[in-house]
Amino acid sequence: MNMSILSDSCIPTMVRHSHPSPRFEITPAEERISVRVWGRTLPELFSHALEGMAHCLAPAALGSSKRIKKVRLRITAEAVDINSLLIEFLSRALTHATMSGAVFTSARFVTLGDNFLEGEIAGIPAAGAEREIRAVSYEGVDVRKNRDSGLYEAALTFEV
Repeated sequence: MNMSILSDSCIPTMVRHSHPSPRFEITPAEERISVRVWGRTLPELFSHALEGMAHCLAPAALGSSKRIKKVRLRITAEAVDINSLLIEFLSRALTHATMSGAVFTSARFVTLGDNFLEGEIAGIPAAGAEREIRAVSYEGVDVRKNRDSGLYEAALTFEV
């Protein structure tokens, strides 16, 4: 898989974990950021999408996250389908980030279905976003399970 070239605002392009595939890949452009996300389950996919958004908002703040007390908030969302649910979830997390001055990096779900989710997002206080995300776009979003890898994947676009 090719690594994307990064602007000074988003790091890193790919983040690896114990599974052999990446969690997300970020490709920034002038007015938007494209993010590809992977997960073994839908909850993991949603959590990795949130983490990818956090890396775009405040990458420098994330390096010190282990020394800072976590901010936790309850989150719920409803939508007509799984694609819209992912966008709604990220949009609500972005709103909470703006209102609370935090950057949310992980999520745990009590319930996550095709059109409803309930859970908790966790993150760290941040003095301010290093890059503003104006919106999470519905354009091109497609949550699906890859038959070859067995992973769920999605393509997202953040308007900056």
